[in-house]
Amino acid sequence: MKMRKKKSLIGLCHGVFDVVHIGHIKHFSEAKKYCDHLIVSITSDEFVKKSKGPNKPIFSENERYKILKSIKIVDDVIISDCETAKDSIKKVKPNFYFKGKDYKKSLDKNLNLETKLVTSYGGKIIFTNTPLNSSSEIINKKFFNVEKYYDGNLNKNEKNVFKNKINLFCNKKINNKILVLGEHILDTYVSTNVQGKSGKNNILTSSFVSSKSYGGGTILVSNLLSSFMNKVDNICLKNQYNDKIYNKFLNKNVNKINFKASEKIIVKKRFIDSYLGTKLFQLNTNQEEILTDNFKKKFNNFFNKIDLKKYDAIVIFDYGHGLINTDIIKKLSKFRKKVYINCQSNSFNFGYNLFSKYKSAKTISMDETEFRLLAQDKFTKIEDLIKKNKKLFKNFQSTIITLGKFGAYHITKKNTNFIKSIISSTKDTTGCGDIFFSIYILLDLYSNLNLYEKIIICHLCAGIHAEYDGNDNKITKYNLSKFAKSYLF
Repeated sequence: MKMRKKKSLIGLCHGVFDVVHIGHIKHFSEAKKYCDHLIVSITSDEFVKKSKGPNKPIFSENERYKILKSIKIVDDVIISDCETAKDSIKKVKPNFYFKGKDYKKSLDKNLNLETKLVTSYGGKIIFTNTPLNSSSEIINKKFFNVEKYYDGNLNKNEKNVFKNKINLFCNKKINNKILVLGEHILDTYVSTNVQGKSGKNNILTSSFVSSKSYGGGTILVSNLLSSFMNKVDNICLKNQYNDKIYNKFLNKNVNKINFKASEKIIVKKRFIDSYLGTKLFQLNTNQEEILTDNFKKKFNNFFNKIDLKKYDAIVIFDYGHGLINTDIIKKLSKFRKKVYINCQSNSFNFGYNLFSKYKSAKTISMDETEFRLLAQDKFTKIEDLIKKNKKLFKNFQSTIITLGKFGAYHITKKNTNFIKSIISSTKDTTGCGDIFFSIYILLDLYSNLNLYEKIIICHLCAGIHAEYDGNDNKITKYNLSKFAKSYLF
């Protein structure tokens, strides 16, 4: 950083500045009128990815540094290795901290913390009055073709209302209790170099490159829910083998309701071509251990002792490995007004684990294939098939049918709504349905968003999850509003 004159007034602007545009130049120009020395702080690449998505930034921190350094009215540029401007404010101790006018009525929690820090050093926050432009909007339209939810749908005021609803939800302290029930899965990705086909046998030969594991199934669901609320209970199969997995992959603030069992957590090992990134084949283990009559009897007795009345919601993720049997379903039916069910078909139970096993619930969710299996119709247009089979949903307050990157249907007794997706990434769709429905549950219970806004946020979170490998949860209450700002606004 350059040496400064004594008593000179110091100004600080902070941001990502991924695509520097005329709005930034005008922002800097107005800021410079208040100070003698203008410093611009930029967020490092690591923290940009956490708040704006895996494909951001377009330009590296060094490239952004050089671009900003070349602007005449900018006196210094520093790189901030922090999610907020906190470290830069501590380092610079500015007389003035500048933000754009779109932040003036913002409910952004980080801005509140930054403002307090600036004033603690005797500084003042100033909102510049320059016209608004968005680097994220430019990037999404020019580089990623992200469809804007509000384009042609929302006016400026409605857009701000939507934004504030998201911020209110993310800043909300949720003390209600949720119970999560469903199979735990350890997803292991084995990266290999494919060497070729064996000359003697019809075998594909590969060499080992690396291996990484993720908590899947209701481990992923519980991790996401617990990042937004304090009281998430998960029924866990307790033994020495499983405890090591829980300790490593399940968030510490998830309360484990331990059922002592010898059965191991299901492991799904996916072998990947490291060059192409494509999945070669999958090896499942431990998936039949919970199918025994002995396990079923003991687990049912254990579950019957749990007081379901104390929960605000009961969340069922039924992956079809046998944990949720007819006796469990019968008990759940007594609490149908607060039960959310995601019922899935996979290679282990394809065509057998259908949502018809559930007679009623507040909300049930499935994908298009699972719905078609139930309706026994592979070819009819999905919208016509829904109309034809609407009676299947009559005992559910709402039904969700997801169509992956294309969108989702939300069905009630009175209405059927289709909401398009906003991110079309299919890099790794593992866990996307889990993310979609988990976010829906949170928004349905604890937000004031309308239906369209809820589903748009669900699409956003599932789409972001699909841009990462594996089931490492990237969606938290601390970055959801930032992701929304980056992709939606």
